[in-house]
Amino acid sequence: MWVGFVGQPSAKALEVVRGFPGPIQVFADVAFAIGELDDLATEVHERLDKSIPANRFRVRVNERLNVVEVTVADTAASELVGSIHASASRKLAISIDPAIGEIGELQDTKMRGGAKLANCTTGFTVKRIGVSSYGVATAGHCIRTTDTYSNHSGDGGSTTVSKIYGETGPNGDQGVYTSGGFSVVKTFYVNTNVKRTVTARGPTPAIGTYLCHYGKTTGYDCAYVEHVNIQALGSSHMVEMDADVTDGGDSGGPWFSGATAYGIHAGEQGHSIFTPAYLLQNKGYDVYF
Repeated sequence: MWVGFVGQPSAKALEVVRGFPGPIQVFADVAFAIGELDDLATEVHERLDKSIPANRFRVRVNERLNVVEVTVADTAASELVGSIHASASRKLAISIDPAIGEIGELQDTKMRGGAKLANCTTGFTVKRIGVSSYGVATAGHCIRTTDTYSNHSGDGGSTTVSKIYGETGPNGDQGVYTSGGFSVVKTFYVNTNVKRTVTARGPTPAIGTYLCHYGKTTGYDCAYVEHVNIQALGSSHMVEMDADVTDGGDSGGPWFSGATAYGIHAGEQGHSIFTPAYLLQNKGYDVYF
């Protein structure tokens, strides 16, 4: 796992990084913040989507190279990308791959976090501890007997999923669905049609930690951790942020820092509140990474 800073990291920031699990590489003077790249990726995707069939391009953030990678099917599309944001040329890495135009109608069959359910959002894909059994987590109050899982429009595809469990209480507000007819991968949507691969699952975050969230209603936003291990929304061990950056429909969505999974959105009580992802272990599951 690695962490990049725009400019030099402060002593407080380095102290927070030291609290992350596992070995961490720290890079200073990174040109662009991940949030900037996520916003640009969303803008590029939306602009291309108005002019080019969805199966003629792909957009993703390459965090390590600190660029937005745009792959298009032909030169004309490449020129369109270049004209979208002249000031962003250093942030864009454009390549041409004619094979993109051969994938036909988008019907991806991979399951991810940050995807859409009928009334909620998925958090992260999960794996049964000690067993090769997979599913996807969301908020416990979102769980129904069956639900419809749908990828973002840039990937396409949907499947019917079934309840494994769902609860609100001592283990937070959490639940897990089956993978339906899809194969589970380690990625999650951090913004509309923008994916990231989970590399770690964090513990209860420290107060003051800056975390971001994705939900199908409000999209991408961030806030600071204000309280931890609180009783809220009928559940225990919850984390409260210092602002309300979420809304209805965002429930179940991922809270994260970079590629580290931290939580599953539960709701709002003045401020946004989530269930720490580590509590999945109490039900025999963990984030798939």
